[in-house]
This record gives sequence, structure tokens and C-alpha cells, in this order.
Amino acid sequence: MHRFLWLLLLPLPLQAQLLETFSDGNFTENPPWLGTTAYWTIDTLDGNTRLRTDGPPRSDTLFLATPSTVSWGLWQFTVSYEQVNLSNFNGVRIYLMADTADLKAPVHGYFLQLGINNSDEVRLYRQDGDPASRRILLGRSDPILTEPTQTLTLKVLRTETGHWSIFLEGRLLLEARDATYWQSRYFGLWVKHTATTSRSYAFDDLLVAGEAERPDHTPPEVTGAAYRQRCVPSW
Repeated sequence: MHRFLWLLLLPLPLQAQLLETFSDGNFTENPPWLGTTAYWTIDTLDGNTRLRTDGPPRSDTLFLATPSTVSWGLWQFTVSYEQVNLSNFNGVRIYLMADTADLKAPVHGYFLQLGINNSDEVRLYRQDGDPASRRILLGRSDPILTEPTQTLTLKVLRTETGHWSIFLEGRLLLEARDATYWQSRYFGLWVKHTATTSRSYAFDDLLVAGEAERPDHTPPEVTGAAYRQRCVPSW
């Protein structure tokens, strides 16, 4: 979808912070991406440019991150995978909010995951640091990732009160509520692949729009007061 059409579809008053179609043929600038950059490439499918994994011929974990301070609003993206059985060994994470660009390091934030334990579900997680520790699952969809080759457009909405809604092709998949984190530094893509699927994942039409932090609706607190008595003449 062209960028100006994305802007027309944005719910007011959200403002786009990231618009990426990879139409400039690179991912090193406008915006810059950080991470395992040697294992990603830009290719074309049916005349459309996209970002694709180009990992080594062995099992590995790849990631890219770009600056984003959006903590509530809209995240939208297209994910493709070809001849992949999604599992613990083949899977995708979309880091909606992360406090570091190194997505293999301890991260505080939220991610959407496609593929785990052959469950064929889309899941929303909160990560509280150490990637080796148990992550807190916020919600999961029904089994929908049953085909080995798919192109999926997902949309995530988060309100300023911490209500999450995840949509696939406009259909509501799951809802969750969590208001733990309200600061973000990066949006990111994470792929775990095997030796035979190192080039099997692609991303396109990335849109992040919203606000950098939750509005503070707390009424002002009176911390001190002064009283002055007016002197009225007695005459």
C-alpha cells in the first residue's frame, strides 16, 4: 500500500513515526536498522520490494531494530514465510516495544510471536529482561498458522489504558490488558530459522503510529498551602 494511503487510514490523532516499504532498495537509512545486518537483504516479489532474511546455512537467530518511541497506538505489518513449519526452531517475533536494539539481549517490552511448540497460534508476550527466563504470555489466538506458506497482514492496537487488540486481515484474533511498560526505544524484527529456512521469511509495509508515552491524567496534588489573614481596620 502506498504511504499516502496509510496516512489517510490512520485513526486520528495518531501520527506515523515509522513508514517502511523498502522501496528505496535498502534498510540502512531512512530509517536505519541495527542488528545482524549481514543476514538480511532486499528482494522483489511480483514487482514489490520487501525485506527478506538471508541467513547462514545453519540454525541461527537474526534480528533488526529501528528507533521507535511509540508506546500506545497502532502497529501494522506484513509477514511472509515460505515452506516453513512454525515451531520452537522456526518462528517470528515482532518487537512492538523494546528498550534495546539488541533483541537477543535482555529486553523489556512487548512482542508478537508467530510459531511456538507447533501450536500454529499468534501470541502476545511481555518480556521482562533475560531472554532465557520465562516470558509472560498476555494472550493467544486460535490455531491459524496451519499452512506452510502464507502472507499475513497483522495490526496491533494499544490504548492509553493498556488494552491490546490484535487483528489478522481485519479480523480480531485476541485481546489482552497490560500496562507495565510505557516507554520504548525500538521496534524490531526477530527470526529464528533452521539450516533449510534461512531465506524463507520476509517483511513489508511496516507502519508504527501513536504516542511516545501514556498521557498523565492524574489530577494535580496540593503539596502545600499558605494562608494570609486580611487585616481589617477596626475604625
